[in-house]
Amino acid sequence: MHQLKKIGLLNREGMAALNDGRMDDALNRLLEADRIAREQQQPLHEAKVQNNLGLVHQAAGRYPEAESCFRQAVRIAVERAGSGNILHRTIARNLARLDEARDHGGCCGNHACENHCACGGSCRA
Repeated sequence: MHQLKKIGLLNREGMAALNDGRMDDALNRLLEADRIAREQQQPLHEAKVQNNLGLVHQAAGRYPEAESCFRQAVRIAVERAGSGNILHRTIARNLARLDEARDHGGCCGNHACENHCACGGSCRA
């Protein structure tokens, strides 16, 4: 399988696992996707995966880890694609929602909706 397709597959599988409540599986698949994205020097794929890793950490209540992932994703997205694009807006919105989740003790629970996932919702199972 071509490495870019593998990144996409692992990303979708990770988000499906998150939606099913399988946090460890989600984390493992997304970490593998992130590793491949870095090896293949695919920064925008890395930004998407980092965003989704942030969602996993947020859903698990690991807010500092979620913030780190979202901030890294924003940095990469802006460096490579500029600000204001859909990827940047999605990640920035997730970072803002992280602050809301901290204040209210949790997340909305709709992790694969187009307002959260960096794939625009196409990873829904």
